[in-house]
Amino acid sequence: MLRAQTGRNSLFFRLFPPPKFLTMPAVGLDISDKVIRFAGLGAGRHGLELTVFGEMPLPNGAIEEGFIKNKDSVISVLKVLRQKHNLHYVNVSLPEEKAYLFNIELPAMEVKDVRSALTFKIEENVPVKLADAIFDYYFIAPPVSGQPLRVGVAVTHTKVVQSYMDVVMGAGLVPLSLQVESQAVARVAIPTPSRIPEPSAHIVVTVRDTKTVFAIVASSTIRFSSTLAIGSQAIAQSIAKSFSVDATEAENIRKGKENRERDELFFSLINAASVIRDEVGRLLTYWESHGDPVSHSISDIALTGGDALLGLNDYLSRSFELPVRIANVWQNIQSLETMVPPMTYRESLDYAPALGLALAF
Repeated sequence: MLRAQTGRNSLFFRLFPPPKFLTMPAVGLDISDKVIRFAGLGAGRHGLELTVFGEMPLPNGAIEEGFIKNKDSVISVLKVLRQKHNLHYVNVSLPEEKAYLFNIELPAMEVKDVRSALTFKIEENVPVKLADAIFDYYFIAPPVSGQPLRVGVAVTHTKVVQSYMDVVMGAGLVPLSLQVESQAVARVAIPTPSRIPEPSAHIVVTVRDTKTVFAIVASSTIRFSSTLAIGSQAIAQSIAKSFSVDATEAENIRKGKENRERDELFFSLINAASVIRDEVGRLLTYWESHGDPVSHSISDIALTGGDALLGLNDYLSRSFELPVRIANVWQNIQSLETMVPPMTYRESLDYAPALGLALAF
């Protein structure tokens, strides 16, 4: 969760209620360039269950590359969703491409002094002035008295946060937290430590509407993330060109509503898949030189987003000597042996950010 570092006069700071209030159930609200998706979880017979979910497209140009260009259009969509589904408290996504993540080692100090110490490190590590920065931090390893502290930091510009706050609150919703996309996706794509007791590192690839988000997750924390401007929209365009069909038919093929030979379909996506493969290779190289000896090497690659079902897992498996899996986004929510989700498998992959946001507290 991102918090303002600027004090009590900060609008962002004043939006957060007392800590006990944060334990109230909140719907995960995933705002992307093309569509808004939401998902809510509640207590069920065998654990958490999906209680509400839905999506609504945004008008073209309302949000571009994470920038909100038309606040009124976004507010109108959010109002419809709020009224139709009785939404109130929300945990909201922030666009990955507008956030900066970095890791740092601080000298031994009291935990209460960490935030102040980080204010001197922001401008050294990200292209945002301290006066314009909103940031939060998390411990990569549990703090030990008298030992250096290993900290992960997430930073975004005040204007970005303010714009997302404006549309959410303008629609009559109450935001409890804002989180970078990769943080939310990792919460459902990677099994909890209780399920994988040994320290481990993973690469999570999320194919979204207009982009693909990559993240290295080690010991349940984001260590590195990147974004490429290739997503479902580009994939649909490739299908349309390869099969000589219009945009509507291409979208139906992409979503599996029209059958095509699997190999033939994947061949139409080879250019996009190759770019994704190259970025995964870059992350593997990065981790080899900047990795965490405690978490060892990358153990697997997890894919989310419905377009991951188009053969991307097989392609990456042939490219790297690593297990590649389509994520089970329910694994940290409830066993599929006791629950039948009210959405399709493909839909669940597209709802990974919203589900991760719903699990935030």
